[in-house]
Amino acid sequence: MIRQRQTLHDGWTLQLDRGAMTELGTEATQVAATVPGCVHTDLMAAGLLEDPLLERNEAGQHWIGRADWTFRVAFDAEAAQDAERVDLVCDGLDTIATVVLNQTELGRTENQHRTYRFDVGGVLRTGTNELEVRFESPVAFAAAQRDSVGDLPNPYGEPYNFIRKMACNFGWDWGPQLTTAGIWRPIALERWHGSRFAAVRPTPVLGSASPVEGEGARVDVEIELEQVGDAHAARARAIIDAVLMSPDASTLVSLDADSVRRWWPAGHGDQPLYRLDLVLTIGGHIVDRTSRHVGFRHVQLDTSADADGGARFRFVVNGERLIGLGHRRIVMAGSAPDTFPSILERREGYRRAMTAAGLEPLFVDGHHDEPSGVTARLISELDRVPDITGVIAANDEVAVTILGELAPLVPSRLSMIGFDDIDAASKVRPRLDTVAVDKQSMGRLAVAMLVHRVSYPDDPAFTAVQPVSLVVRDSAGPPPT
Repeated sequence: MIRQRQTLHDGWTLQLDRGAMTELGTEATQVAATVPGCVHTDLMAAGLLEDPLLERNEAGQHWIGRADWTFRVAFDAEAAQDAERVDLVCDGLDTIATVVLNQTELGRTENQHRTYRFDVGGVLRTGTNELEVRFESPVAFAAAQRDSVGDLPNPYGEPYNFIRKMACNFGWDWGPQLTTAGIWRPIALERWHGSRFAAVRPTPVLGSASPVEGEGARVDVEIELEQVGDAHAARARAIIDAVLMSPDASTLVSLDADSVRRWWPAGHGDQPLYRLDLVLTIGGHIVDRTSRHVGFRHVQLDTSADADGGARFRFVVNGERLIGLGHRRIVMAGSAPDTFPSILERREGYRRAMTAAGLEPLFVDGHHDEPSGVTARLISELDRVPDITGVIAANDEVAVTILGELAPLVPSRLSMIGFDDIDAASKVRPRLDTVAVDKQSMGRLAVAMLVHRVSYPDDPAFTAVQPVSLVVRDSAGPPPT
């Protein structure tokens, strides 16, 4: 039997003790509660609490975080059957909670940010069941922790740094103090037999930092199983791949994907997400299934040295320095269609990257060995298309020549990247961002390929790709706003 989930969201009440009744000015001992939800919103819905975001209402409501609260519900269910596991799954409890089912304590939670799962097979009964979630004051708990271990630096006075709870609940320089409690994420019963997916962690893997037209990718899926009863082995099938898993094991399933589209930050391109479906079977019977969404992207943290003797902290997404910085109109300068093969490959790489990002390729043609002519044509193009904010030069010589004319605009108005990392790239001002090639390594590779050709003349021709690296200096920044 496949895993079944019974949500427990209806019929909850929030209990009011004598202290809460006095503060709220009511004789009611309980109010209806919304799950998922919290104390503040339930009291507001009952008409017992003014909106804390209006006027100075918040100041008179801090007592809520210093009180204990109990949520209660009655629900119908069937007792656990033979070889069946039944769990109470609490996706999010905020925060210090004791969970009680049919007068039996299941456990205690102390972390708002994680899921808790309790085996209720020996407690659940056929018919009506009573569930309570008793929340201890988060302020009192945090203060007790502080008193136990010693105080720590704190700019706001409340002990928010001694509890695994959303810190801004305790107040912030930009927000009110609304220290609440509640069942803030779904809560449910789950029934399963044999085995279930305990954890599924997909990791998309790309073959290169920069996009390549028609590129494939791989998804590594780390899977953990929880098993019960006589399930000595289980088969986890993700898409078309299968792997044999032993009890309580974890394994890695690798899936190949053809011709994927890359994920880009908002404003820099599309955000395509691919659904990953997983099915768990035992003895040919499906016992669990789950799905995830994955996006394919390459993210690099750039901590290279900056011009002020410090270090940068910025992200390069999908290897695209200018696109990642937010540039939408980027021109390539100095790559004539009838030039050297290596320059043509750079031209084609630029075209593919722009197309993959949903941007229009723009060219200022001209031979890379005539940089002054390229510079003149670029200046004319910038006058004609003033929204161009990025330039990729076919090589560093072209870039350095352009900088000689346009340096005052770089990078505040115009960002620029070269190719080759020649000596002048680090000496010109502003220093040039560029793509570096290990020329010694390339020379050794060329010699090795030549020797192979001489030794084995009948072998088919092949192409070797030399890796490159991005050298970040001072000539590229965000586009002007």
